[in-house]
Amino acid sequence: MSVPAALIVQQILRQFVNLQAEVGSVGAFVTAIGTLYSVLTGFTVISVWQQFTDTDRAVKREARGWQSCGVTWVMSTTRRVSPRPERDRALPGRGRG
Repeated sequence: MSVPAALIVQQILRQFVNLQAEVGSVGAFVTAIGTLYSVLTGFTVISVWQQFTDTDRAVKREARGWQSCGVTWVMSTTRRVSPRPERDRALPGRGRG
C-alpha cells in the first residue's frame, strides 16, 4: 500500500516542482555531511584504538607484576609456584615441606 502511494506522490511532485534547480544545493549539502561524517568516524576509530592499546598495556603490566610475585592464574584461581621446582627436588633442604 505504501509503495503505490509513494509513486503517486513522486509523480505529483515532478509535475509541480522543478527539482533540477535544487540538485546543486543538495550536492553541496551531501558533500558537507559526508565530510563531517568521515572526520568524526576517523576520530572515533582513533579513540577506540587508543583505548584498546591502553588496556592492552595495562593487562601486560599487571601480568608482569603477578609473574614477578611468583603467582600464576590458572582457570580463575591463584596458586603459588616455585620459580624452579627442579631445584627444590634436587636440594632436599630447600623444598617446600
